[in-house]
Amino acid sequence: MDAYLTGFRKQMDMPEKSGVMLDLEDARWHLSAVLNYSYANAIPHHKYFQVDTFYTVFPLSNMMVSMDDINDAFVTFTTDLVNTYQAIPHDDKTLVIVVTQVAGQNGHEAQIRMISTFAYSPGISVYQFDETDWWYWGEESGKCGLFIGEGIGSDAAIELTAKANLSLTVPIGRIYYTDEIPVTIMAYDYEISWQDHPYGRHSLIFWQVGIQSQPPPEWSCLCPDEMNYYLSNIRDIIVLDNPPDPDMTLCNYYIESLLIPGYNVDWQHRLTLTYGIQHVTATMPEL
Repeated sequence: MDAYLTGFRKQMDMPEKSGVMLDLEDARWHLSAVLNYSYANAIPHHKYFQVDTFYTVFPLSNMMVSMDDINDAFVTFTTDLVNTYQAIPHDDKTLVIVVTQVAGQNGHEAQIRMISTFAYSPGISVYQFDETDWWYWGEESGKCGLFIGEGIGSDAAIELTAKANLSLTVPIGRIYYTDEIPVTIMAYDYEISWQDHPYGRHSLIFWQVGIQSQPPPEWSCLCPDEMNYYLSNIRDIIVLDNPPDPDMTLCNYYIESLLIPGYNVDWQHRLTLTYGIQHVTATMPEL
């Protein structure tokens, strides 16, 4: 597989291969695998992790993607990774892993989401939320409570995604996955009575019913203890939801915030677990 990815990366730059077409999922996987094989290098014992999200598009022709457009996406995301790496003000830093997803599509193009995880600064990671982690539920609304106005651009869903992925066991080396399968879990899949919920909500994953005309009110503010409650539940769910195949490994958690309209609006989180066959190589690719 290492030789295959090295060869594919070289073909992306060959003019004679520009007309080669791949179906959308195949193109997304090749993009993810080549990014990880080219740049990711999991090194142990970093204290801090930074998770960022970037987007680009694949133009579609009959739901197929050209080699040229895969290469353009690779160049775009490479630039994002380089800029992020350079902006981290530490010498001891590494890209741990990249995950790509199809975020949306129509007949003309597909939006591709890249989630990158960088690690930096030697030390032992903290896998729990602390007293400063008061977060609005979603919509990148930032912190709440005593910290309102801070952390704009992040939210509870984004922070839970980052912490949950820290708990994944990642071997040392350059990691990529094949045969990826996403499994989507809605909050109502783990519904519980609000009387049994320590914070009076409706699920082991965040789920609250609100009023459609209101902006995010204070009951959408999650305190550190509630954040840790959902974090623990999210980690337990992978035990309850067995992987699609026993040879597969959990690659990534992704939590997103949703507004589901109706008489009363549901404010909730949706969890996507991505499983795949893990490959690890200790050698640098010959690109």
